Amino acid sequence: MPLQKYAEGAGHEVFEDSEDPDVLVKKPKPLHKRHFDFHRVQEDLRLAHKHFGDYLPETTVQKNDAIKDDYLVRQERIYNAQHINPVLLRKDDIRTDVESILHLNRAALDVDGCGLDFIGLEGSGKCVLASAEKLRGSIVETLLIRPGLYFGKTIERGTPLNFPREAEDWWKRGETTPEISNLVYGESKNRQGVFVIDLSLVRTRGLGMYEKVRSGVLQCWNKHLLRKYFDLTM
Repeated sequence: MPLQKYAEGAGHEVFEDSEDPDVLVKKPKPLHKRHFDFHRVQEDLRLAHKHFGDYLPETTVQKNDAIKDDYLVRQERIYNAQHINPVLLRKDDIRTDVESILHLNRAALDVDGCGLDFIGLEGSGKCVLASAEKLRGSIVETLLIRPGLYFGKTIERGTPLNFPREAEDWWKRGETTPEISNLVYGESKNRQGVFVIDLSLVRTRGLGMYEKVRSGVLQCWNKHLLRKYFDLTM
């Protein structure tokens, strides 16, 4: 299965499969695997199909026999994919899809104690940068924002101090529009619409204190950003 690097996310490297151009292959990074091992990802995928099936690209997870305790996620490619942002949400069909996914998320939390991390790390980065836009050209940008972004670029992605390495480049290019990075609008082989592309669920039941705290923090953060930047209720 010849793979070519396509993109990089907070928890995965993403590759194109030259033998199947309609599929993207996600390889988890080491820190991500510590909290999302093969069995956890299998169960998250089962729950995601149960609650969000109509909005999922075709997705499978398989063990990577070449590396101990490793796995690969194969996901149907979404063409012309755009992360959901406030401009896209002005279109009625897109907003309807997103609000439907939010409704399904509330039901999933009630029934099985699981849900989506809508904003994601990159979306969080862009929301934070959007908040700082009013400081562009000020002494605060010179003394705090630019040095902080440079520092963020130098630390290894996946550490507890995580902030997207691309953030400094986004700031320089003015790419600071808030995004819901784990939802995209695009085209699969079967339909056009909104898709859930990250299936690393939050889990409020049964996986220990660390996961409860992590999930609680992510839920509060998502709720705040969705309301502030997208006028959405989680």
